[in-house]
Amino acid sequence: MLSEAHNQCTQDITLLSEKTEENIGKLPVARLPTNTRKVTKEISPAPTYAPAYEDAPIPQQFSETLDNIVKRKYRFLLARLQLSDHELSLLIALLEKRENIHLQIGDAEMFPDELDYSSSDIADLRYELEQTDEEIEQIIGDGETENKYTLLKNSDKEQDEFNQYALGLSGLFPLDKEQQETVLFSRLRHKIKFEEAITKTGFHMDYPLTYAQQQEIIAKSEFRCI
Repeated sequence: MLSEAHNQCTQDITLLSEKTEENIGKLPVARLPTNTRKVTKEISPAPTYAPAYEDAPIPQQFSETLDNIVKRKYRFLLARLQLSDHELSLLIALLEKRENIHLQIGDAEMFPDELDYSSSDIADLRYELEQTDEEIEQIIGDGETENKYTLLKNSDKEQDEFNQYALGLSGLFPLDKEQQETVLFSRLRHKIKFEEAITKTGFHMDYPLTYAQQQEIIAKSEFRCI
């Protein structure tokens, strides 16, 4: 009996399978529309940015080498010089020597005890600085370039402030190199005139001042403001 039931079940499954295949063949086939097109993702164009500020000044950095300092601080001077390769190499070497002494003096005046500098040591450094300045001026030669060097050599603070100003302004009104040179030297010349006026007025005198000295300074200041 079990064998007959098994055979009957097998026949039923085979018959069902044949009918299913027959019905599948009769099913309607859905056709794709003839105007079907490939959907592509639209890519927006890359945003455009302002061109790089090629003439941007290089701000003062803590990790600067002496070569970096010279090229940054005296960039407008070196760009105008007409020297032989030998003279230019000698000048750059002297400028690096000058800046090294200048840094030593700054450290010695700020940390004399920590660095074990006496007033005599600082005086020696100042003398060496003056001698190096004279050597530099001899190589530079002409008076106009020498005047520019005089303005630049003690302009660390003013140049740092100017570089920050020029960088901050670059988003609206970027200054090219010639404009930077004009503005910087204008400011440095004004600084010299201001210092000369202060000296003539008497503000450089040792304090405390006597009453007569105070009145004299006030009178000179009022006269210069007229």
